[in-house]
Amino acid sequence: MGTPHKQFDLFNIPFEVPYKNATQDLAGITSQMQFSTVLSHIAERMDTHISLLSSIGYIPSYKPKSPKPVPKLLEDEDAWCKLLEGVSDYITASKKKNKGHGTVKPFHILIVDTSGPLGGSDTKLSCIWYPSK
Repeated sequence: MGTPHKQFDLFNIPFEVPYKNATQDLAGITSQMQFSTVLSHIAERMDTHISLLSSIGYIPSYKPKSPKPVPKLLEDEDAWCKLLEGVSDYITASKKKNKGHGTVKPFHILIVDTSGPLGGSDTKLSCIWYPSK
């Protein structure tokens, strides 16, 4: 796995990762890290193996809470680059407030396991309705 497709300024990205029935903070992740390195840090903090992280997603805390945000998959270098773009855009927009002297409100990226039980009672089904013409 190579370097991200786009070069980003250096910024820290605070993560929260699931651990047992709670979450733990994961510090030390930056915009300059390769995706494989980030996965290693996440797996280590979750006390699991990298191969078990195939179905992880993320939810940025700066996204609106209503409607409930849907996790985006963090499955490859492209997804990592999209996460970095989103965080970079948030930081830039925050700094532009107040004539360029705005402060960046604290945020974190929540890692979630999207695998869930297949066919279990927790599985959510959705239906899209299209009005007839």
